[in-house]
Amino acid sequence: MQDSSQTPENPHKATLAPSATLRELANRDRLTKWESLYAQQAVLFRDLAEENAVLTKRVEELERDLRVWRVGVEHTEHEKEELAAKVLRLETSLHSLQNDNPLIVCLMDGDGAIFSEDLLIRGREGGRQAAAILTHTIKGYLNHESSTNYTLHSYQIYAAIYYNGPGLRNILIQNKVCDMKDFTEFVEGFNQATPLFTLVDVGGGKEAADAKLKESLRLFIRLPQTQYVFFGGAHDNGYLHTLRSFQTEGLLHKIIILKGNSKMARDVETYIDEMSIAIAECPDLFLRLKLKPRPGLGPSAVESTSGGRTSPNKAQRHNIKKTTATPSSSIAGNDIGSDLGDLSPAVTPVVQSGKVFRPIDPTKCPVLYISSLNDIPNANSEKPPPCNNYYITTCKRGSNCPYGHDYLLTPEQLESLRETVKKTVPCPDVNANKPCLAGNTCPFAHSCPGGPNCWHLKQGKCRFKGEYAHKVVQPEPVDVTEF
Repeated sequence: MQDSSQTPENPHKATLAPSATLRELANRDRLTKWESLYAQQAVLFRDLAEENAVLTKRVEELERDLRVWRVGVEHTEHEKEELAAKVLRLETSLHSLQNDNPLIVCLMDGDGAIFSEDLLIRGREGGRQAAAILTHTIKGYLNHESSTNYTLHSYQIYAAIYYNGPGLRNILIQNKVCDMKDFTEFVEGFNQATPLFTLVDVGGGKEAADAKLKESLRLFIRLPQTQYVFFGGAHDNGYLHTLRSFQTEGLLHKIIILKGNSKMARDVETYIDEMSIAIAECPDLFLRLKLKPRPGLGPSAVESTSGGRTSPNKAQRHNIKKTTATPSSSIAGNDIGSDLGDLSPAVTPVVQSGKVFRPIDPTKCPVLYISSLNDIPNANSEKPPPCNNYYITTCKRGSNCPYGHDYLLTPEQLESLRETVKKTVPCPDVNANKPCLAGNTCPFAHSCPGGPNCWHLKQGKCRFKGEYAHKVVQPEPVDVTEF
């Protein structure tokens, strides 16, 4: 039995053992955490190093790409500069072609647009006269309608008229319009009138003239120096496809329809109205009636019946012309009309009430162009042109007016002048958005003949400036009885 009163050798031994164990456990736990953090840090550093290597490689690739792109941009900039210089040279050349020597082209179907009887029977003189009328018609239209300032020598006019020689000669002779000699001399006179005018005999064949005309249209309208093409073929629907192709190419604005006496084909006329294609009228240059072949009556038969002499109809026409061309009261040998140019030969001045007047031969000057509102003195074939206001209303300029007051116009010419003014010359009051006191009796136009589809309006060049000038619905006219 152990003695309970005996003192133990180490009284703290029982208490130290548990405390040391706890510290050891704590140190182990702390070491484990440090080892874990170290392992995580090592993984993080390894991942960062790998990612840095990938990014470094990507940067090197991007730098290489950047150098390549930089070289490409420099090369592109160099090419851009070269192209800009080339474009400038081309624009300069194009401007030179368009403006240094602009070209006005007139192309006609001679089988449909046949020259007038009065011109054909004159032979060479009639051919030269036809060329002069055609030239002055084109010049008059350009000076009146075009916004471009065309001077006398700033452009060239080229005219080609294609016709079926055998067929046209037969029809003219069968209908007793002229004989073979007259027609041959007429062609010679027309071709010799100016170097750039030609009547082209394409030979026999129904569509030979059409094919020549279509290809000539395609050739000339695409030339940059071609400003306008006066087209005389609206009588045939076969040209409609060609006109539509020009619309697709954006060249339709160059086309001007040269209208004679023949009625336009229905489809072509509808298309012209829809597209507001400009029209230049020259009625006295062409035959008024459409000729038809007369089966069984060839050229030889006609020549044999006339005995090779001028037919009675032809002689009668000459007598009528001689009778009407000489006024009852005239001044012989006076050269007042000598400065009227090629369109007014042998027109004798007339004295009425002590004042000398100059008649305008209707066969020489078929169209009176209206120009006083635009102050274009050379818009008419006459120099100076007749004054619109003087012959239609009242001219307030008197002796200071730059236009002619001394012309003796026939009733037909006065009526033609009124009709042209009524259609083409804008009313000054309506143009200024003011009410026109003349109402329906106003001699001037209150709306643009082109209407909402006016081509000149789209180009900003239309002379009709009034608010309602291009609208379908027009304001009610002013009742002049209220004033």
